[in-house]
Order: sequence, then structure tokens, then C-alpha cells
Amino acid sequence: MGLLAVLYLSFGAVPLALLAHFASSLASDAVSDQVRHRLTTTAATSAVVVEQRLSSLTELIAATANDSVLATAVASLGGATGELLRQRLRIVVSQPGITEALITDLAGRTLASEPDTQYFTDVSRTDWFVGARSRSGPFVSAAYVPTFPDARRAVAVVAPIRDSARTTVALLAVAYSLDALQDFAGRIATAQGIELLITDQTGVVVARPDRDVSLIVSMIEDRRVSMALAGKSAYVREQTPLGWQLSATEPVARLGWTVTATVDEHRALSPARQIRSAVLTVSGILAGVLLAGLGLQIWLAAMRRRAERRLQQARDEAVRVSEFKSRFLATVSHEIRTPMNGILGLTRLLRDTRLDEEQRRYTDATAGAAEGLLAVVNDLLDLSRIEAGRFSLAVAPFDIRRLCREAVELLEPRARSQGLAVDTTVDGNVPERLVGDATRIRQVLLNLVGNAVKFTPAGRVSLSVSAEAVGGEGPVWVTFSVQDTGLGLTDEQRAHVFDRFVRDADERLEGAGLGLTISNELVALMDGQIGLESVPGVGSRFWFRLALDGTHPAIADPPTPLPIDSIEPVPAGQFGRVLVADDDDVNRLVARMVLRRAGFKVDVVGSGAEAIAAARARRYDIVLLDLHMPGLDGMAVSRAIRSQGPPDSRVPLVAMTASATAADRERCLAAGMDGFAAKPIDWEHLVTELRLRVWRGDGTLSADEATELCWDEQALTDLRRCGALDEAVETFAATAPVSAERIAAAIGSGDVASAAELAHRLAGSAATVGAAGLARRCARLSDRVQEQDRQPDERLVAEAAALGQAVAQALTALDAHRLPTA
Repeated sequence: MGLLAVLYLSFGAVPLALLAHFASSLASDAVSDQVRHRLTTTAATSAVVVEQRLSSLTELIAATANDSVLATAVASLGGATGELLRQRLRIVVSQPGITEALITDLAGRTLASEPDTQYFTDVSRTDWFVGARSRSGPFVSAAYVPTFPDARRAVAVVAPIRDSARTTVALLAVAYSLDALQDFAGRIATAQGIELLITDQTGVVVARPDRDVSLIVSMIEDRRVSMALAGKSAYVREQTPLGWQLSATEPVARLGWTVTATVDEHRALSPARQIRSAVLTVSGILAGVLLAGLGLQIWLAAMRRRAERRLQQARDEAVRVSEFKSRFLATVSHEIRTPMNGILGLTRLLRDTRLDEEQRRYTDATAGAAEGLLAVVNDLLDLSRIEAGRFSLAVAPFDIRRLCREAVELLEPRARSQGLAVDTTVDGNVPERLVGDATRIRQVLLNLVGNAVKFTPAGRVSLSVSAEAVGGEGPVWVTFSVQDTGLGLTDEQRAHVFDRFVRDADERLEGAGLGLTISNELVALMDGQIGLESVPGVGSRFWFRLALDGTHPAIADPPTPLPIDSIEPVPAGQFGRVLVADDDDVNRLVARMVLRRAGFKVDVVGSGAEAIAAARARRYDIVLLDLHMPGLDGMAVSRAIRSQGPPDSRVPLVAMTASATAADRERCLAAGMDGFAAKPIDWEHLVTELRLRVWRGDGTLSADEATELCWDEQALTDLRRCGALDEAVETFAATAPVSAERIAAAIGSGDVASAAELAHRLAGSAATVGAAGLARRCARLSDRVQEQDRQPDERLVAEAAALGQAVAQALTALDAHRLPTA
């Protein structure tokens, strides 16, 4: 109970507390961001306003000073002229904010003023007089306070008066009161609650809040100076004797002034505190609800504990049963498949000898019985994989008409022996090629057609395939239907026909009761539907529907394996030397006889230690390893051979095992093996694959040549599927030798550019037909040729000369890849 309470609080109260903290932090961050945005926006806007006001004033004074009449009047200095100057000054003083204007010569003597000079005393000593004389344009002074009573702070705006030769003859100066800026700062404070402080380039306060600003000025003085020099904005949080203050500083462009917007942090962040208080209140209420729920949960947990204990015991028992079943099936598979491999192999070899009719009948019966037993083992393994979720589909293009024909042909001998007619109909609207798992579709068809033949004493069995009308690019709904005139099923039998281990309608007939169950599971894995219609004494119709994509009809039929009796005996050793390691005497005998007949030299050993010793003593073209051998198993042997290093590490290693699971395949590949052959061995397929791997054009291949002649199996498979392999090989055989000769000639003559282009083109052609090793060799040659900035060296010339031999070897090996494969 204590642990439950801790877990409940951990998964209830802790997330609630974290959520409350997150909400409070989020609110605080949002308010802080809002305050920062408000301060920085106010400071930036105020800086723009100040700049615009002073810029407008500066432009006005500059325009007045540039008046040619004013310059002429300054030069004359007569009585009428003095009155003209004063009239002009009165016009300037009439502008808002301007309290005084005067004209002074370059010595600092006043030529005219309006009204009488009060702000401008001792002109020659002022900063604006000195600054204006050294400038060619208008000048704005620092703020200052005049000495006469009730005077307000002001700045002097000065512009030069020039004659017709653009020579400065006098200065026009006005005193601009800073009351307007002070009023602006006051309106900002009233409207937004933000205190605005404006200082000039010397640190003198131009506008300030109502309260004492000495603390604020000292606080920002160093920062203001650095900001003015750098021309950058800043946002800071600083502690003052008045408390924590948030301030944003913005420089006023071209003036050297700064604008600082300041607000009290406690007042500005008060909304965040209100939100935090509301969140804590709600969290407290929810925490109370959680505590109440905790008590209820503890009470319910006590009631469920006993039931959960019983469920746990049942679950553990189910897991133990499942593990036992998996181990049992794996053991049964191995123990049955291993002798089955020998029985099937010897039976096939026996068929190839001279037998009379009775002996051949017995041999065929033996093979049929072995294949039937193997089918039961396969059904059990398929069912186990489906239950464990380790069953995968191999989706590829296939010929639907050929698939149906092959499925029916396998069952026709049995049907003819019963006097049954078996026919196949595929509607014309069914695409010639479909994309799906042909192996599993064939397995379902064999189960359904086989059952129909089994339970039809007389009459007919019909397999039909139809497709719904297709509009657009979507998949085709293909319906497979198997109709018979057999025994039929009752309602009770129909209800359980897809259940496991349910025997068929007539107990006298053989069957493990798994065929329809696996068919149902396979159709479900392919996202299809399966069903039946049956009338007792009339017959049954089993059907299933699959959504399959249609493909272009030009895809070639998949290659078929070589029948073992069609493997013409050839001299031993023509296709290389093979090492077979298997602890079963019968399996070694079958392997030796089949591989010798297929043209291989064969060495056989019975243990892993003997296999390692043989691989160290002699170079083999391929090694077949049984995984389950006494002492060192096949994986240990693989790791030992791989650890020996070149050239032995390059020999292809193929695992042979009766445990044909995906996990076994992964372990074999991890141990360094290249292939996987499940027992019973499909010798026809294996012989074809071995010939492709170890084909020799002249009987001998060096290690370097073998490395060069590696192949892109996927490229070859793609060419076979689209029916273009023969044409591609013929084209390559006609052009590649010529290209090799032209490359050698170009390099010999020093034509580096042509040689590089030809080598690059030959590399592309070789890659297209799957000659990956030759393609890499040509690509390296092209790269090396391009690096030459002069006549190619002797090694490059020799390599180009040897390219023709490499092309010839590739063509010889490519002929082997054109052999029929499974």
C-alpha cells in the first residue's frame, strides 16, 4: 500500500506540481517579455520622436540661414539692413519652442537678436559657437540652464550663414526650450506608467521624471556613455536604493543623446504574481482531489490484488507453455529435417539410376511420403511463426496465370487417379502481372485445391480468378475461387472449418487439420478476406480476396530451378572445389554425389575442427557448413575461418541447418557467413547458386581477379525481371572490348581527356549489367587519368593494357550469370 501511495503521488502530485510550476513560469516569462517589449518599444519610439523634432528644427534653421537675402543683409549691416535681420529673427522666434534667436559674426559679436539676448551671453565661449565654426553644417549644442531667473533648460541650434561664394560670414543661432520634451516624457509616464529620461551627449538631463533622478542618472551614466559611443540598444535589470528597476536604453541617432525608459519591477510584474496565485489555488484544489482519489485507489487495489495474482500465474503458465512449444517445434524441425534431407536426396539420386517400373513406383511413393511429412513440419513451423509475429511476406512481381497453372499441375496426377477433371479460368480483366507474395498465394491455393481434390469423389474441381473493375492507379481486388462437386459441409462443420487441428469432413482421410487454418492466417497477413459456401452432398466453394497492385506485362517470368536429373554430369572440378562439413553420414554422401555430378571437386568432413583444418590446408571456392556439429558448430567454424585473414577470409561460407528461422539467419550473417540453405537442401537451387559464385572462365582465378569480378546481384535480378538481361549482355559484349582498346590507345597517345571519358562511360556500362568489380576498376582508372597533367606514367599505361583482359573475364563470368537460377 505504501508503494502504491508513493507511486500515486509520484505520478499524480509530482506532475501536478510540475504543471503548476510550468504554468507559473510560463506566465512570468510572458509578462516579463511583455514588459521588456513595452520598455524597448517606448525607448525606441521616444528616440525617434526626439530625433525628428530636433531634425525638423535643424532643417528650419538651416533653410533660414541659407537665404541669400539674409547673407546680403549681414554683409551690408546698415540701419535698414539691421531692421531686416530683426524681422527675419522674429519670424524664427515665432516657431513653437524657440525662445530666442540671434545672428553673430565669426568673432562672436552679436549683429542682431530677438528678443534681447538673455540665453546667449558671452557667445564666443559657448560650445555651440566653437562647434559651429568648425563644422560645415548645422550644430546642436548640449543642454544648459541660463543664468537669468525663471529660465528653463534649452539647447542651441546653430547654422552657418554663407555668401554667394559659399563662405561662412556669420552664424544664425536659436535657443530651443526643452519644455516640449519634458511634456512628452510626462505624457508617456501618464499613459503607460513608464518613466522617460532623456540626456544629451554630455550627460546633462534633457527631460526627466517628476521624482528625483539623481539615482537613475548615476545608475545609467556609464552605460549611457558606452551606448552612445557604440550606438546600440540595451535592456537591463538593476538594483537601486529604490528597489529593482527594469530599464531600456536607446541612442538617438546623429545627436549622441540617449533615451532611457524605466519602470519599477515589482509594479510591472504584478500580473504574473496574480496568475501564479490563481494557478496555486487551482493546483491546491486538484491536489485535494488527487488525495481523495488516492484513498479510493488504495481501496480498489486491495480488492484487485488477489485477482491480479491469479492472472499473473495464468500469464506465467502461458509464457512457459509458449516457450516450451517453440523449443519443441525447433527440436522437432531439426530432428525431422536432418534425416529428411538424406531421404529426399538419396531418393532423387535413386530416381536417376536404372529402375524398373515397380522400383520406380516404390521410389516415387517414398519421395511422396517424405514430402508429405515435410509439408506437415512446414505447416507447424508456419503456424508457430504466425503466432509469434515473426512471419514476413516477400512482395515481388509475379505471373498470376503461371502461378495458378503450376498450382493445379502439382495436383493433377492425384486428381486424374481419382477420375476428376481440374480446370483453371483467369478472367481477361485480371492484369498479367501482379505484385504480392507469390509463394504464400501459391500455398493458399494448394491448400484449397488439395482439399477440394481430397473431398471430391467424382466430378470436377475448378479454380477461377477474377478482378473488380479498376479505376485509376489503385490496387486490384483479385478474387480466387475453388469450386468442387464433393461432399460439402454441414453448418456445424462450416463454423469450425478454419479452427486449428480440426480434421476434415471425413475422418478416414488423411490430414493434420492445419491447411485451412494456415490459409486463413496467411490471407489475414496479406490484408485479405477468406470464406466459403457449401451445401452437403452438392459441393463447396472456398474463396479469398486480396488487394494486389498490377504491373507492366513485360516483366519476365521468374527463373525456374534446374531439376536434379537435368544436371548433366560434367568433369569434376570444372566449377571449382567445395568443402562440405556435416556430422551426418547420409548428408555427406548425398552432398558428395550431387556436387560431383554438378562439376565440383568435393571434400567432406564430419566435424568443425576438421573443417577448420581443411580450410587452412587448402583454398576452397566455397564452404558448406552444417550449423549443428559436435564440438565446434558451424558458427564457430565460420568465425575461425574469417579470423585467418586473406585469402581464406574471402571464401564464401554457406550455412546448412534444419532450423530455418529468421533469428538463425541473422546469427549466421553475424558470424561472417554469406548464405543460408535450409534443410532439406534444395540441391537444384543450390547447385545453380554455387555455379554462379565460383564460375571460372579459364579454370583459374587469382585472388585479385576474384575481387575484381564481384557482382551486383540486384542489378542482375532487375534485368532478369524486366526481360532485358540477354539484350544487355549482348550489347555489353559487343561494345566493352572495343572501349577497352580505345582506352588503352588514348592513354598510350597521351590523350588524357578522351581516356578519362571512355573509362567513365565503360564504368557505367559495367555497373548496368551488374559487373560491380569491373565498374569500380574503370572508375578508379578514370580518376587516375584525370589527375595526370602530362604524359601518363608507365604503371597507368600497363593498367590500361590489362583492362582488356579484365573485360574478357567479366564477359565469361557474365555468361554464367545468364544460367537459369532459382
